[in-house]
Amino acid sequence: PMGKTYDLFEVFCGSESKLTEQVQNLKGQSKRFGLDQGNLQTTEGRRHLFTEVCRHKPKNIWMSPVCKPWSQWSNLNSHRSIELWNKIHEERHEMLIQVALCLVLCRHQHRNQRHAHWEQPRGSHMMLLPYLNEIFQYMLCAKPDMCTAGDLGDPVNQKFMRKSMNIMTTSQRLYDVLQYHKCEGDHVHQSIEGSTYVHGLRVLRSQFSEDYPRKFARDRKSTRLNSS
Repeated sequence: PMGKTYDLFEVFCGSESKLTEQVQNLKGQSKRFGLDQGNLQTTEGRRHLFTEVCRHKPKNIWMSPVCKPWSQWSNLNSHRSIELWNKIHEERHEMLIQVALCLVLCRHQHRNQRHAHWEQPRGSHMMLLPYLNEIFQYMLCAKPDMCTAGDLGDPVNQKFMRKSMNIMTTSQRLYDVLQYHKCEGDHVHQSIEGSTYVHGLRVLRSQFSEDYPRKFARDRKSTRLNSS
């Protein structure tokens, strides 16, 4: 049976992802599809997601697949030894399920004149995969810096963390807004290497920066993700 239309489905997200939280805070309809909702590496998990997509016809699907196997660090490490090369390429092979799922979701949204948004950190080689060439025909690549787009900063020393992003989007309006959020180099940056403390607990800065800052999530909702 058909259900109510949702503003946003957030795929490959954390259990407390800020984007869904802000959409809900602003009285929008949003739903998470992370590990708490089912393992999208499995056929059952993907079937549940597609059933919900067909039922609720989300105006936007925001995807954040795991970037680690395609990251700059993985690219560097893969050349250090045959063992690391094999390990990283095995991880990439396992994660191709996520890439294929995102590609199918992009196709579905585009064909149904709804929006898709696919996020990866700058430097990720995921978007260089040849079978993703088709999405560049109907998606734009915005390149914001999170220090400007979301005021991303170290919670201890308050220094900004740049974290440059590539965000593929079918929304011209969202692209135009994100393109304005590039760092102008007028502040000091904290490297994402090393660790910091959040609520008294030590965490890797790379892990801390994976969550969208509240400002970024709020602003993405305020730009109306469902706009053309």
